[in-house]
Amino acid sequence: MSTTFNVYVKPLVSIVTKFNWKKIGFLVQDYSAFKSVASELERDFMARNISYSKRMYFTDATAALTSL
Repeated sequence: MSTTFNVYVKPLVSIVTKFNWKKIGFLVQDYSAFKSVASELERDFMARNISYSKRMYFTDATAALTSL
């Protein structure tokens, strides 16, 4: 049995909110399951006035991390 990665959205948003972070960055692998999680995170962050920088990558996250 497998769970969706979306179960991590609320805890992550809670952590960001608890520490009063106003800007974050995240890397998302170009895979449909991860893209849906990123979309949900974006909605929750925008609703809380948290700005974010997102970078997609295919196999090597090095370039995406450097560009954050």
